[in-house]
Amino acid sequence: QPLFILLSLLSASVMAQTVKQFAGKQNETDPNLNYNNTTCAMADAYFYYPFGITWDKNGKMWITERNKIRLLHNNEFYNRAGGIGDGDQSQSYVNNTGVQSRFYAPAGIVSDDNGVLYIADDENHAIRKMDAFVNVGNAQPVNTFAGALPDGNKFGTPGSTDGTGTNARFYNPKGMVRDASGNLYVAEFSNFCIRKISPAGEVKVLAGKIGTAGTKDGTGVAAEFGGPFGIAILDANNLVVSDFDNGTIRTVHMTTGVVTTICGVAGDNVHADGNFTQARFRE
Repeated sequence: QPLFILLSLLSASVMAQTVKQFAGKQNETDPNLNYNNTTCAMADAYFYYPFGITWDKNGKMWITERNKIRLLHNNEFYNRAGGIGDGDQSQSYVNNTGVQSRFYAPAGIVSDDNGVLYIADDENHAIRKMDAFVNVGNAQPVNTFAGALPDGNKFGTPGSTDGTGTNARFYNPKGMVRDASGNLYVAEFSNFCIRKISPAGEVKVLAGKIGTAGTKDGTGVAAEFGGPFGIAILDANNLVVSDFDNGTIRTVHMTTGVVTTICGVAGDNVHADGNFTQARFRE
């Protein structure tokens, strides 16, 4: 799967957007198809369902893939954590160092001010923590920051419990962002809620009713989501969330948990361009 980046070009008063291939190869029938390389040039990289992307304090790009965490460094991609091979070969849950660690469908990824990475490990139902990059020769330890530790089947255990660190439980954490105070906000798809994690690892529901899918705007647990997926910081007070199964865009106040639908209409399941009240989304 190729990785693309949007390059915005300004022309007169209209912003035209051109899509160009940035890295990766498109030809899945290539006889030289190889997910096993731990280091490769940008043009030679093969990606297996790339999902999350972030930049650390030094401007280095990090990408989550189906079973690994990649780094773009000096125009080369490095597999810094997780097993080599395609995403079906080494999906598991192991806290270890570098490529000895294991992930299962890592999704959202963010970096703190020191370059420490936090990763929403979707199918392991946990938030993983990866030490800051020092240099290519120093492998980075991976640990569990919040959520269940590996079970007897070598995977994480889904749940919905608030708590601190490994006492908390998640169910398919997807997108994730970090605010200026170091709090993490997680769009939790299968629990239909937004969770907030303090720098100390304390996990609480910020908005949404655990286990209840719905469309309601409201405050905290009175609000309902259909499947929160993508998440970003809108301004100093608000998050913006793509509510996948509702086909809507919602805002969530980072302190009060007030949820407001700002775009789309739940259940319409059609596509339409337009302003905030006119636009429609399909999942």
